[in-house]
Amino acid sequence: MQGSPLSKADLASQSQLRAALHVISRLETVISTQATVISTQGTLISTQDTVIRVRDARILDLEAENMAQKGVINQLTAVNRGQADQIARFKKLPKRPKVRKSLQMDKGPKSRGQKARGRRRATIPQLKNVTEVRLTITPPEDYDFNGWEQYMVQELGSFEARSTLYHRQRWATSDGSQSIMAPLPDGIQDHFGPNVHRIVVFLHYRGGMTVANLLEVLTAWGLVISKYKVVEILTDEKHAKFHGETMEVLRTALEKAGWITVDDTGARHKGKNGYTTQIGNDFFTFFRTTYSKSRSNFLEILQAGSTGYVINDDALAYMRACKLSEDVFDRLSKHPDREFVDRDAWETHLKKLDIIPGMVSGKAIKIATQAAIWGNIKACGFLKDAVIVSDDAGQFKVGAHGNCWVHSARLVKKLEAVTKDQQKAVDGVLNQIWRFYRTLGRYQKTPTESRKRYIWHRFDAIFLQETDFAALNEQLRRLYDNKADLLMVLEHPEIPLHTNASENDIRAMVMGRSLCTSLLSV
Repeated sequence: MQGSPLSKADLASQSQLRAALHVISRLETVISTQATVISTQGTLISTQDTVIRVRDARILDLEAENMAQKGVINQLTAVNRGQADQIARFKKLPKRPKVRKSLQMDKGPKSRGQKARGRRRATIPQLKNVTEVRLTITPPEDYDFNGWEQYMVQELGSFEARSTLYHRQRWATSDGSQSIMAPLPDGIQDHFGPNVHRIVVFLHYRGGMTVANLLEVLTAWGLVISKYKVVEILTDEKHAKFHGETMEVLRTALEKAGWITVDDTGARHKGKNGYTTQIGNDFFTFFRTTYSKSRSNFLEILQAGSTGYVINDDALAYMRACKLSEDVFDRLSKHPDREFVDRDAWETHLKKLDIIPGMVSGKAIKIATQAAIWGNIKACGFLKDAVIVSDDAGQFKVGAHGNCWVHSARLVKKLEAVTKDQQKAVDGVLNQIWRFYRTLGRYQKTPTESRKRYIWHRFDAIFLQETDFAALNEQLRRLYDNKADLLMVLEHPEIPLHTNASENDIRAMVMGRSLCTSLLSV
């Protein structure tokens, strides 16, 4: 039996029911997705909590480790301080000052009625003997008077400070774009007169006075000046003219001198360890501070400002004396180019001749370079027949060379004798050396051929003798090997037998180095 058809109302109800079911299905899907997200977030939160707990534990460990390291640092600081105090006692340095704990830290807040204590200001010294001077100037027509400018100048007169307050006229254009001022008198630099500059430079470089002592003397004379200003005066670039003057003195001396004595000592220059070389005789003294004490450095100083390199007979003789290899000698001696203006030109020439590292030894290159510098020294007319007298240091043994007898005898005197017989042998040899030394002094006054022959043979008798002290015999043989240098006075009676003059001249540099306040100039 066939059922009756549905009405339109029933069809509409079924359609609404299906739509409602579809919406419910969609909602269930969304709710399921949100539940999954919430579950994931819960997992992430749990993981983050775990990470935070691990980090907290790590922070606690680091804090504990930091406290332990602070304890170790405090212990090391205490040990370091104790060692510093011990070193200070050994060096006899001032003790560490005892700094009192601030009382304000213990008193707490300031009570009512308590007087406030301000910070104590430094006492500013007052200038004395002040004279006022007005300086005027005739301005152009389109300039207007713009007031006076004060300028204080301190000067020394009869070892007493006097001050001058200059009132300088100022003139300016109507729009203020240009201005002129009355000039100061000649010689005034940085609020100090020329006499102040002269006395500072003289007392330091000629008198060997340190910066601290200079400041004390200037203050005693009534000057108001700082340590910084004293150092500024000593290092002023305007003193460059003195360097040119000293170089001219060296050139003239090397051209005319029959002999020179030389010495060197350690020095600090521009914050670096260097060496000061002294060259001089009875008429001049020259100082030069560099960062090397090699023979190449000494030869460069003897060039007296010249920068040339020359291959001449003197250079070739130097190569022969230093036993330069025949191959390198032939390349330099047979090449037509013999003169070079500077080091770059010389090194370019060496490259052309394959006299470079890897092709020849470094020693050969050094000997060739020193020979070229020595050739330039002779080509400039320096040290024509002059003798260089030194303390037997290797860097000074060039050309005609003489040894200092005082330094030679010192080598014997320094021997450590163990027994009385050894000490007796040393004393006996020293007695013979000094008697021989006096004989050389008499020969200098009246040189004769007979005395010359006697001295020559007497030298052999002294330095070839055999004693019971092996170290003494060895030292005597060493001195005998320098016979030509020690007896250079036989051919040149005018040269000194010692380098005491150089030792005295360079003592000022040693004093400045010891006090760590001397400014050494190049």
